[in-house]
Amino acid sequence: MDGERLYGRGVLDTKGGLAAAMLVAASFADGELAGDLIVAAVADEESGSIGTEALVREWSADGAVVLEPTDLQVIASHRGFAVVEATVRGRATHTSRADRGANAVHEAVKVVTAVQALDAAWAAGDPDPVCRPTVMVNRLHSESELFTVPARCALTIEMRTTGSAAEQQVRQVIDAVRAASPAVVECSLVMQRAPLAQPADHLLATALQRAAAQNDVDSTVAAAPYWTDAALHSGVGTPAVVFGPSGEGLHEDVEWVTIDSQRRCEATLRTLARQWCGPGQPGRPGRPVRPDLSGTR
Repeated sequence: MDGERLYGRGVLDTKGGLAAAMLVAASFADGELAGDLIVAAVADEESGSIGTEALVREWSADGAVVLEPTDLQVIASHRGFAVVEATVRGRATHTSRADRGANAVHEAVKVVTAVQALDAAWAAGDPDPVCRPTVMVNRLHSESELFTVPARCALTIEMRTTGSAAEQQVRQVIDAVRAASPAVVECSLVMQRAPLAQPADHLLATALQRAAAQNDVDSTVAAAPYWTDAALHSGVGTPAVVFGPSGEGLHEDVEWVTIDSQRRCEATLRTLARQWCGPGQPGRPGRPVRPDLSGTR
């Protein structure tokens, strides 16, 4: 701790939010709430989200607050994402006679150019990065040895998708890759997550905003450019929003959260829990449902 900041890897993303939730849960006496308040500390949030996938298969609830850092703003909608992998094949030969081979890396550059052009077209249609889809090549790998024309090059393409057009946007990327070069021999979707698409006036979003206001937090309901596990809750019918404290340094060497925002986050969550799970309020006890394991991966 240093002044008004707490330092440490993960303190903002998302140990701060988890600590706030645990303090809120511990502050209520047995029977004080009419509904159940569930604190779910899930695994694998930075990769495949297998923790939340298991949670939503086995439990149902009337609302979920995902405690990612949001600078105390209420996030009711955000983009989805998809990952596409492509393979380009060439023909190996000694680099002194490159004319006898086919350079897979050079062909892969055509794919990179096509992806850049598609992203530029999307940007021209809507310059707001929160509202528009984006696409980029974030990995390009060739396994050839030095002085050998590369015969294979692999690309990983990352997308951020929006709204109901997400499936169409993925198809556009795959079509662009296949059209870029006849040397593309494989192109497939390896991961996809749907966007969170709830209106700003959704009951849970407005309830959280009111709870924030009651704790002197000037919070707006907004959209975000990233993806969170909130979309998995929403996908099974549980209203979900994203809310958390303020700070900087996500995934960096120096990460910090402000003590003031941590306290305000905790107070806001306590107010929401009391109002959402109080007598006559929307929340009802969380309850287990029959697991459906067909989607396990």
